Amino acid sequence: MYTTSTAATLKLKSDIRRMKELLEAKKVKYEEVDLAEQPARRSEMLLQSPDFSDLPQLHVNGEFLGSTHTIQELEDYNALVDLCRDLGEIGGSLRGDQRVKVEALPSLEQFYIEHMCSPGGGTPCVVTGAMQHWPAMTKWQQPGYLKEVAGLRTVPVELGDHYLQDGWGQSLMPLGEFIVQHVLREDASLGTGAAEAQAADQRRGYLAQHPLFEQIPELARDILEPEYCSLGEGEMQVVNAWFGPPGTVTPLHYDPHHNLLAQVVGAKYVRLYPPSATPRLYPFEQGLTTNSSQIDLDEPDLASFWWK
Repeated sequence: MYTTSTAATLKLKSDIRRMKELLEAKKVKYEEVDLAEQPARRSEMLLQSPDFSDLPQLHVNGEFLGSTHTIQELEDYNALVDLCRDLGEIGGSLRGDQRVKVEALPSLEQFYIEHMCSPGGGTPCVVTGAMQHWPAMTKWQQPGYLKEVAGLRTVPVELGDHYLQDGWGQSLMPLGEFIVQHVLREDASLGTGAAEAQAADQRRGYLAQHPLFEQIPELARDILEPEYCSLGEGEMQVVNAWFGPPGTVTPLHYDPHHNLLAQVVGAKYVRLYPPSATPRLYPFEQGLTTNSSQIDLDEPDLASFWWK
């Protein structure tokens, strides 16, 4: 909670006292940052505030929660304690004691016990050293190889920011054309018709969740099934490929099966929330996207969802 010990008005003093009393009555643990004594932390506060510097302010995990009247409104709706607890659990980044564990080739037994059978339905981890022997780790670094092996094969490409955004659509095109237009973003090697089509449609292209290896056996020979896949119940469900340019985003969602993500080229940032956070992530209640959240994590509409 950001406050100041040099409050210039009685109202400000009263607001600070009232917020403290409310948090203490609800047994919400907080750190008080007195900006009169720590002025350097004002910039920290303003980075998360919606363009104003009114005091007092309450922030949770670096996210602005509200000022005096906002906090009182939350309490009126009996939402303050739940919201502080949930934000502490699903804040913008994991707390220090919740860092995803990095494991160097754990045994099948260790992986199964510590990660697949842990309380809550599983615990995520990053496995290192499991793909070094894949031919894909060297061959796929060169887009020319992918174009040579599979450039003429037609694939479905998603066009737009992501499937929940207006203007999103899909188009069929040769894999080589997708690589040139959307991954390399080159114009010179395109034919006149393709270049005109690209100029008319500047949406980001993404080859997402596609059974590419069933379609192109040559690429399937470049990867190997991780041994950890044998730990699942029954047969492996599916092997899919994701291929896109920098900035590609998939909305917040959940999958019905355990996932092993094998990153061959580039990097991917994955944001994870526990199943217990589901009510605060507001999944769609009907339609084809009930496994997806209504919240845009890049620009969350706090008024629409935190006050529901």
